[in-house]
Amino acid sequence: MRYFIIIMFVFFIAACNHKDEIPSDIIKPKKMQLILWDYLKADAYASEIIKKDSSKNDTLENIKLQKVIFENYKITKEDFYKSYKYYCSHPKMMTTILDSMVAKQDKGKFSTEYKLN
Repeated sequence: MRYFIIIMFVFFIAACNHKDEIPSDIIKPKKMQLILWDYLKADAYASEIIKKDSSKNDTLENIKLQKVIFENYKITKEDFYKSYKYYCSHPKMMTTILDSMVAKQDKGKFSTEYKLN
């Protein structure tokens, strides 16, 4: 019984040490921050600007904008959403990403712009 408790303790400690390790198929935080920033800007643009243009479908335009963003970062839509879900399920990491985005915005360091066709 003593060995079982020691083994369980070792596994528990090992699990805690790897808790913040990001899986290899998840977009790393710095890159995710940039992608998420562009994604949010595109969404805001589609819902605030394009929506006012009755000749355009804001949903389709938003999808086009997302495609441009994903191509720019050389990722797929699936890569983004898988990573987004991962960070949402790890609130501490997501908070760090969002706080960094806000800090960079406040300092004027976010300036990515794309040609959108």
